[in-house]
Amino acid sequence: MGTPSRTIFEDYDAVDVVMMYVTMGGDVENYGLSLIKFLNKVHAHDINCLTASVVSEFKTGFGGTFLYPVGSHLGAEYEYRVSFRSGKPYLRIYKVCKDGIKKKLVEGTPSILLKNLGLFS
Repeated sequence: MGTPSRTIFEDYDAVDVVMMYVTMGGDVENYGLSLIKFLNKVHAHDINCLTASVVSEFKTGFGGTFLYPVGSHLGAEYEYRVSFRSGKPYLRIYKVCKDGIKKKLVEGTPSILLKNLGLFS
């Protein structure tokens, strides 16, 4: 059984616009780290461009990664919230508990998160 996660992209008004669902390997040490590394190197001019770039990077074949309407009730153990602040990607990572309550693990720009990887242990 895998570790599902959802990545939610937020517009400038903090409105959820797109949700990407990853069925396996969605924990911070796997998908989370890959997402942070990608966000650290990607060049985008706004959240729409950033969203398209992330989907293109992680949807590499049949199955595994899907787009769903925001608000779809899909079980996930981790939630990644991506926004665009001051011309840069910004990420918040949550652990989703069995009762649906989310616990924030960390937030920041990808470069800050890469410098502070000890926060994930």
